[in-house]
Amino acid sequence: MTERPLTERQQQVLDYIACHIHDRGIPPTVREIGKHFGITSPNGVAGHLQRLERKGCIELLPDTSRGIRLLNVMAENALDDRQRELVAAARHLLEDDVDDYIFHFKRLEAAVKAYAKE
Repeated sequence: MTERPLTERQQQVLDYIACHIHDRGIPPTVREIGKHFGITSPNGVAGHLQRLERKGCIELLPDTSRGIRLLNVMAENALDDRQRELVAAARHLLEDDVDDYIFHFKRLEAAVKAYAKE
């Protein structure tokens, strides 16, 4: 896995996939991702997904509709140092479910940033 950080767009796509899985229980389709981000070409979406796979964030399951699997190691690698410290401090409270904490932390952080812009 590469140590290069995710671009802003890659992080947005990754967050969308994680939210979709959390909210609906299944990964989004390529078409759903494209529609959400205004990407008209399936190849454009595939490029984003392939880069996320190369960075170790997701696994693409070939010949499978909704064939996107979030990797457990992805979550902590996508965080900055301050966020990693918070995750480490929360481990004892969450037992094994660190990914759920990271998901909610990122949503809360995004909401706080959006509120601060108002």
